[in-house]
Amino acid sequence: MLDLPPGEVTVGLGKRALRLATHLSFAGLQDELRYQHDVRLSDTVLESPRRPGGVADADRRRNMEALRVLPEGVAREEEALSKPPIARPRRLYVSCDGVMYPTRYREAKEGEGRRLVYQEMKCGTVFWQEGNDTWHKRVLTSRDDVDRFGLSLWELAVRCGMLQADEVIFISDGGA
Repeated sequence: MLDLPPGEVTVGLGKRALRLATHLSFAGLQDELRYQHDVRLSDTVLESPRRPGGVADADRRRNMEALRVLPEGVAREEEALSKPPIARPRRLYVSCDGVMYPTRYREAKEGEGRRLVYQEMKCGTVFWQEGNDTWHKRVLTSRDDVDRFGLSLWELAVRCGMLQADEVIFISDGGA
């Protein structure tokens, strides 16, 4: 009805799909999108960052690459601190995890036929409490490799006050 180009979705549908994706598996997401909105989005559409997300992702990658070429330590910290701070909390929480999900792609395995190709989606969260009741949260997701994702999460945590916080709590399941 909207005559969108192939692969494009409305901002409203994109927001709804992303919100559902935080609660459901990929298969469950597809079922719920069909039930609630009478649409089916391919995994290619759901995996690809579009206009606003694509710009934000490109900015994040540029920032990460600028940090990556600097030596670890003071130089990186100064570069990260040169961006406008998001917060300066007393206690900052940082968490990260990853989830493997099947794509629609298949690869040939000798003696096993064609197997599904899996990819890992990484998610990081930086959160803090302001005063006694207001919580703030910033979320980062990516399919980058571990080092690139880790550097992006580190930069976000620095911008959220990690280097100035009295206490930093890192929450992880212990995975690499």
